[in-house]
Amino acid sequence: MVEKSKVSLIDQPLASRLAREGFELWEAGKLEESCVCYVKALDVADPNHWALSAYHGEFACVLAALGKTEEATSHLEKAIATELAQGQTDTSPIDSATKY
Repeated sequence: MVEKSKVSLIDQPLASRLAREGFELWEAGKLEESCVCYVKALDVADPNHWALSAYHGEFACVLAALGKTEEATSHLEKAIATELAQGQTDTSPIDSATKY
């Protein structure tokens, strides 16, 4: 039996709401719940949306707080790669952090 691959549909308004909820949960110290929101947000986010790098960066911080260093590093790398691909490097927080 061949397993169907998961096809994710882009729903940027949903991604934005989920990322906002993930951020609020992170601030409230509810890290596991925050992770669930970020995973769902990234699953439906538009790969060209200007906020995608922020989603990855915020998720990386949540993962780091949970001690999941390798996963956090992976998402930080995705945040940087997304910013570079989108040409956001002149004024972005990631660019500033990597310069200094």
